[in-house]
Order: sequence, then structure tokens, then C-alpha cells
Amino acid sequence: MTDSLLAAQHAWLVYRNTECDFRASLSDAAPQWLAVNRKECLTELTTARVKILEDYLEDTQ
Repeated sequence: MTDSLLAAQHAWLVYRNTECDFRASLSDAAPQWLAVNRKECLTELTTARVKILEDYLEDTQ
């Protein structure tokens, strides 16, 4: 299970980073806001991922 989880997490990190780069690029905000928009996306997606991982952990106990 550990190898599968590590592979899944690695793939998710690639997805998260790519998704947030894409979302930031869609913004019509001033360039200095791109980093802020990207960070907000990273926080949003990471928070959701933590919830999913917590649910997996709860299901295994």
C-alpha cells in the first residue's frame, strides 16, 4: 500500500501544480497577483487532498 500511496501522491502533486499554474494563467489580474492566485489554488487543492487522505486513514482503522 505504501508504494501505491507514494505513486498516487506524486501524481497528485503533478496534477495540483499544473492545475494551479493553469488557473493562475487564466487570471486577468496584474502580474504581481499571479503568485497570490497560484498560492490560493495550492491551498484550496491541498486542503481538499488532506481531507481525502484523512478519510482513507479513517477507513483503514
